[in-house]
Amino acid sequence: MDVVIRPAITDDHCRLNEIAVEGDATGDSNYLAFVASTGRLLCAECDGVVVGFGGVLPIDGIAMVTDLFVARMARAMGVGSRLLTELLTGWSQRMTFSGQHPAALAAYRRAGMQPRHRM
Repeated sequence: MDVVIRPAITDDHCRLNEIAVEGDATGDSNYLAFVASTGRLLCAECDGVVVGFGGVLPIDGIAMVTDLFVARMARAMGVGSRLLTELLTGWSQRMTFSGQHPAALAAYRRAGMQPRHRM
C-alpha cells in the first residue's frame, strides 16, 4: 500500500468526518477548518482514497496532537505512524489529551510521546 501524506483541504472534510465516526468521534467541518488554519491538518491517501487524518496545534511551543484517525480498512498498516511523523517533525515537545483506540497509545510511544492511559 503506497500512502501519500498531504495537507487536508475543505473538500476532504466529509471523508475525514466519516473516518472520525469510525473511531467514535466526529470531525465537524468548522473544527477541521480551525485546526487547518491554526496548526496543521494532514490526510493520508491511498490510491486516491483518504484513509486517515491527523491534526496538530502549536500551544506555547509544544505540538499538541488534536486528532489521529485511520479508517478501519487501513489500520495496522503504518498509516497512523506516518501521519504522526509528518505532524511532529520539527517539534521536540509533544503532547496529546486523548487516545480512544487502544492502538493509539503504542503509536504515540513510537512518536516519542509519553502517554499515560486512555481517556
